[in-house]
Amino acid sequence: MSAGSTSDEDDQLALIGQLISSQIYGEQGLEAALRETARIGVRLLKVDRLSIWLLESTEIEVNCTIAYNRADDTFDIGTISNLKERGDYLELLKRRHVVAVEDTNTDPKVDTIRDRFLTTKNIRALMDGVIHQDDKFMGSVIASQFNEPRHWKSEEVAYLGFICQTIANLLERSLRQAAEARLRDWVNTSTVSQWEMNADLIYTGIDNVNSASWGVSEKRFIGKTRWDAVGASLEDPIWQEHYKTLQARLPFRNFVYPMDTPNEGHKVISISGTPLFNGKNRFLGYRGTTSDVTDVVGVKIALEETQQRFKDLVDGSLQGVGVTVNDIVVFANDAFANAFGYEGDEVIGMRNTVFVAPQDQETRASYRANKTEGSSEMRGVTKSGEIRQFEAYAKNMAWMGSPARLLTLIDITEKRIAEEHLRHAQKMEAVGELTGGIAHDFNNLLSVIMGNAELLGFKIPKTDDLATINLANIQRAAQGGAELTRRLLAFARRQPVQAENTDISELTESLRSMFGHTLGEPVKLKLLLEADPSIACVDPAQLENVLLNLAINARDAMPEGGTFSIRCWNLSLTTEAKQASDENTYDDVSPGDYLRIDVRDTGVGISPEIIDRIFDPFFTTKEVGKGTGLGLSMVFGFARQSNGHVSVVSAPGEGTTISLLIPAIL
Repeated sequence: MSAGSTSDEDDQLALIGQLISSQIYGEQGLEAALRETARIGVRLLKVDRLSIWLLESTEIEVNCTIAYNRADDTFDIGTISNLKERGDYLELLKRRHVVAVEDTNTDPKVDTIRDRFLTTKNIRALMDGVIHQDDKFMGSVIASQFNEPRHWKSEEVAYLGFICQTIANLLERSLRQAAEARLRDWVNTSTVSQWEMNADLIYTGIDNVNSASWGVSEKRFIGKTRWDAVGASLEDPIWQEHYKTLQARLPFRNFVYPMDTPNEGHKVISISGTPLFNGKNRFLGYRGTTSDVTDVVGVKIALEETQQRFKDLVDGSLQGVGVTVNDIVVFANDAFANAFGYEGDEVIGMRNTVFVAPQDQETRASYRANKTEGSSEMRGVTKSGEIRQFEAYAKNMAWMGSPARLLTLIDITEKRIAEEHLRHAQKMEAVGELTGGIAHDFNNLLSVIMGNAELLGFKIPKTDDLATINLANIQRAAQGGAELTRRLLAFARRQPVQAENTDISELTESLRSMFGHTLGEPVKLKLLLEADPSIACVDPAQLENVLLNLAINARDAMPEGGTFSIRCWNLSLTTEAKQASDENTYDDVSPGDYLRIDVRDTGVGISPEIIDRIFDPFFTTKEVGKGTGLGLSMVFGFARQSNGHVSVVSAPGEGTTISLLIPAIL
């Protein structure tokens, strides 16, 4: 063996000794130890660069934690590489633990990383060793030779493996020191006490971190059972249950009991313990922890009281209150559920879109998307499919840590119906006043015309045929105007009423032949005269006109034929009956005994867009010259003059029913 060879071996042994001793640098921190290891590794392997790559917490990247460059005696850090970029090379490295590449330009083992990692850094030869702990990949150490190929000796491969193991030891030591530091911090800041008791359930040791503030010494516990130490009785059911657990040698958690202390008074204590056994399964006692949960219990009680008050307030509210998270109902009081026809918790878990009418889905979706707050009206749909009107108030809030929406609502359906009825009544009253005034003035003009026409008739020679015809036309037009005026006055309730006790069934029956002529052959007539008695105080002439006008309207609505029916029946309308009825027919009617006259046809029906206008004067859907628009206005006026009520039920294609309610005389 030559002197030069011996010298090299001595140097290598010295460096290995330094490498072993470098592990003590853990006292100065992991980074200092890794720097020294990288420096020694470069000298031991006689390479240009040695870099240490450690796995990141994401376990999908490795970070160049330390790299030492021999040429300029410098360190660099911070390059991050995604493991996916190393492809098959990484799997090869994990299998072999050390990959030795003599020429990176030609060795196929580095095909997947050559262009990205090697060529750009002039690396012509390398050894890559795995850092692992318990077969888990933790990173690698790369020894690099620049510019020229290199043959790696077997002892150099062994040296790199030793360097990897050294780094693994440093990492393990660092992790252990960090865990010990966390444990010390936890112990130093913990408010939890430790205790031990023997097989007789007698305290043998206790470390009460609260002893100073509580004014309680260890002497209160040592040599005593827990119940004796705190002054409890085993006759208490709670302590009896705890004693059974101890006798059964079972572990327990969070057994809570009260304890009085000299300095801080009443405390609430929570203890947990586990039984101890020796190698022969002999019971030795218990070891466990004690915690002061006074504040926690106080907060819990206060929270429960607050929750109960909130529940009482919400459950007792007439307003519906609901909370949604991600459009799912997570809370609802009974008023909320009942408003949509559901019972209690039946709505929990349902999407809030279920309660929104189709017409308002888009608008409400926009409110939710924009987190709009405040009051608005919405149309809701009940379980049975009924559309109801609601006044809703929305507010953004948090529910158990999640963004939520608070919705309170009131059903205003009846209110809106009442308002609409009031507006309609006011409108009809105003139109009636206007119509009555115009008709009265027009009637005065007609009186002058008809009077002068009558005088003129005395002066025209009977031989003047043309003048006689013209005068007859004038008188006929004036009489038509008078009939029109009579209808307007009837609507405005200014027409003189000649009311008398009238048998409605008898009057209706007397019009049978008139109905036949009016309706024509294609229309079938049905008279259902069920009222007994059927006496009401009305103007019979006006009632005849009403029924005939309705017959004419029915005929025009059934050009292809159909059925026209009149049903007359007794109705005793009480307050309870009004409330129980599903019909809006009785909303404006006072309780009492009535004759109800339903005039029905099976014609084309009336569209929803115009049904609210059919009683308006001069409103008609007939062609020009085929109707004055005063027929139904006269019906409306007759009902009001008779202290009664009129309503209509109709739908396109389903016919029309006009209902008259007239006070009955029993």
